[in-house]
Amino acid sequence: MFIRLDSGTGDDFPQGSDQEQAMEFQEAVQRQRVKYIISSYRLNQTNSRGFDDYLEMLMAYYPLPLIELALVETLIQNWLQVPMKRGDEFLAQTHARLQVWEGYALIQAGTAPCAIVSTITPKQFQQITNLDPSPIFGVAKPPQAEDRAASV
Repeated sequence: MFIRLDSGTGDDFPQGSDQEQAMEFQEAVQRQRVKYIISSYRLNQTNSRGFDDYLEMLMAYYPLPLIELALVETLIQNWLQVPMKRGDEFLAQTHARLQVWEGYALIQAGTAPCAIVSTITPKQFQQITNLDPSPIFGVAKPPQAEDRAASV
C-alpha cells in the first residue's frame, strides 16, 4: 500500500502525512502490545491512576520494545513469589531494569554497538506473552540449507 508504482522516483516509503500516519499506527500497535502484557498478567491489579501515569511516563521515555522485554524479564524474576508483585511495585522493578540497561548503553556509547543482554530467548518470549518476538529480537535468520537437510 505504501509503494508508489506510478511515481517513477523509486521511493518505497510513504511521503508526508502518509509516513506520519504509518509511524503513528506502528507506535499505537507497540503501545497496545505493552498494555496486552500488563492486562494478561493483571499487573495493574488496582487499576490506579498512579500506575497508568507511571506506565505513560515509561512509555514516553523508553523505546516500547525495550519496555516489553523489561516487563517479561521482571515477570520471570517474580514468577515464584507468592503473591506476585503487581501495580506500582512491579513497574518500579521494571523501571529499575530499564535504568540498568540504559546505564549499560551509556557505558558502551561510542565504543561498540549497544546490545541488551537478555536472559530469555525469542521462543520463551512468545510462550510467555503470546506475542510475536520479532519486534524485540529482530527477524530470525532463515535456516541454512544444511540445517534443513539435517532436520529431514
